[in-house]
Amino acid sequence: MLALFKALFERGEDIGQRDRLIEASAAAGLDAAEAAAFLDGRERAADVIAAHQRAEQIGVRGVPVFVVGGRHAISGAQPPEILTGLLDLAGAAATEGQAASP
Repeated sequence: MLALFKALFERGEDIGQRDRLIEASAAAGLDAAEAAAFLDGRERAADVIAAHQRAEQIGVRGVPVFVVGGRHAISGAQPPEILTGLLDLAGAAATEGQAASP
């Protein structure tokens, strides 16, 4: 991940380009040929699509986004009070869920 951040934010590279992703993968210590094969393949396509659909279901519309407990999400940069409220909400839901289970 750090290699991607450096490529994007320090060098201004277009990390949406296949070659840039392969270079960043190699910089992160991954095998470049394996990274290329992964990008060219479809082995994990269903996983990516399912994750995207799940993100849409919980309201993810942009970045940054904070997801807590897999159910509660809030988008955008938020002040600490809002994030604390999100954690409180998720904690209360988890407590209720535990109380409801036998």
